[in-house]
Amino acid sequence: MKISWQITAVRQDAFAKAHPLIVEQAKPARERGFYRNPELFGQPAERQTEWGRRPQQMERMKVTRERQKVAARQRFMHSHDQPARAVNKEQPSLAVAACGAPKTNPGWGLGLGGTTLRASVSYPLLRLTG
Repeated sequence: MKISWQITAVRQDAFAKAHPLIVEQAKPARERGFYRNPELFGQPAERQTEWGRRPQQMERMKVTRERQKVAARQRFMHSHDQPARAVNKEQPSLAVAACGAPKTNPGWGLGLGGTTLRASVSYPLLRLTG
């Protein structure tokens, strides 16, 4: 035997009276036809509510994202045009030097007791042989 209970009530305290619960609100006119999550309704990203609120800003952001994607693709394609010496590396190497590190050793600064170290990690490219 299964017994379930549900208790409901209407709040009558001062806060509930000052801030009544609004179950459903009408959308502003400029947001009608737009969705919070357009992908859940099979709609394109341009049907998100922000496009209704700020169409010019969203269009600029879309153009910027497209430019970034193109630039990333170009960098990716360019990074695969490496000389043969870069392909024949066998093991990753870690180079650490004091602050007077050569300019060809990019890395991040690590503050250790007043001494700044520069570190750089390089990994070999994978070679698949069949």
